[in-house]
Amino acid sequence: MKTVLFLTVFFLPLVFTFSCGVDFTKDDTKKEFLYGLVTEKYRDEHNHLEPTIVYKNKSGEFEYQMSDWNLWDYLQTGDSIIKPSGTLTLRVKKVNGEFKDFEYQN
Repeated sequence: MKTVLFLTVFFLPLVFTFSCGVDFTKDDTKKEFLYGLVTEKYRDEHNHLEPTIVYKNKSGEFEYQMSDWNLWDYLQTGDSIIKPSGTLTLRVKKVNGEFKDFEYQN
């Protein structure tokens, strides 16, 4: 009986949370601030071939998974990326000045 009670108390909040459509990833992405120059683009073999970029700015070099942005074919090495915190829009700026905005897709 204690096992059933424990499982109910433990799993019921999880089921409720996920059934309500709470998107923690979207909230986290909205808080992120991204900017920099894309230096590498690859599919991460150690993480289910997730589309991943490496970008750098004056603070350092960073990896970022791009699977929820629907921009993989457009984005190239040498492009700049900009995503202000508080938004779900990522701007890709090409070397020639052309740019395109992408909305978070999840």
